[in-house]
Amino acid sequence: KPREVDPYEGDPASIVGEETHDWAIIKPKKPFKAGYPILSVRPTKPVSKDDFVYIIQHPAGRPKKIGLIHNQVVEASSDVVHYLTDTLPGSSGSPVCNERWEVVALHHVGIDDPDATKQAKKNEGIPIQRVVEGLIAKGIMKADGTG
Repeated sequence: KPREVDPYEGDPASIVGEETHDWAIIKPKKPFKAGYPILSVRPTKPVSKDDFVYIIQHPAGRPKKIGLIHNQVVEASSDVVHYLTDTLPGSSGSPVCNERWEVVALHHVGIDDPDATKQAKKNEGIPIQRVVEGLIAKGIMKADGTG
């Protein structure tokens, strides 16, 4: 059963981002209610090839879906993560989580896979460490993870 939507309006003047690693953050005009779960952006281990990842997404602005199928990481470097997890357009910016529901990447884009033998598409994410570095550099987050 779908839950009731709790709308929040963002403050456009607060938008900060970084084009290189394709992220942006916006502050809400009112504080979030207590009780919302907070996903960790400090994973206990970096994402690696053959790990499994899960994406919490709102494809095309529709109700939340969690990508649980074909979820293997096929490539992971310090600048990009490729995985087979199902996504739909409009899922960019979604958290890519490991089995502990720690954020390991920020979903970026779906791409054609010219080397694919079974699946013609794969997805690409930005390793969360790159996003955290940007948040620290912009003064949004402190190196100790607060802020």
